[in-house]
Amino acid sequence: MFLTAECVSRRDFLLKNTKADLLPEMMPALLADARAAGLDTSFTYIAGLDTTAQLEKFMTVMLPQVTLFPSIQIFQPHNRIMDRLLTPEAECLGYYFNARRVVENIMTDLDSSLTPELCGGVTGPCGLPSTPAAPWRDRPDEPGDRHR
Repeated sequence: MFLTAECVSRRDFLLKNTKADLLPEMMPALLADARAAGLDTSFTYIAGLDTTAQLEKFMTVMLPQVTLFPSIQIFQPHNRIMDRLLTPEAECLGYYFNARRVVENIMTDLDSSLTPELCGGVTGPCGLPSTPAAPWRDRPDEPGDRHR
């Protein structure tokens, strides 16, 4: 069973009704029941829509119920309207590093052997750029390039 969690806050605003009707409080029990029935369990989550505190609280109750590492993606606004959907914290890169740390710490505390899969060598765990294959590493030096 793979739940489409996506976010915790503003679900009624951000998601269509069929997804928003499933409350975050209900999700851990659903996964636990599915796991008890012998099914693999996991969920999708989009970093950037919830605060770090909301993300941590949600991950703390969800991660113990998964048998497959969740699909954690980064919200990518494509226009100014979508920019407003980001939680203010997510406007800084540090938010995503904190999100990654939260997930890693919870998984370590659970003594879980689950690990994230890298997507085509471009992203690392939790959707963050992985150092060896970071996209800017292949670009020629550019004036003002702060990544080098």
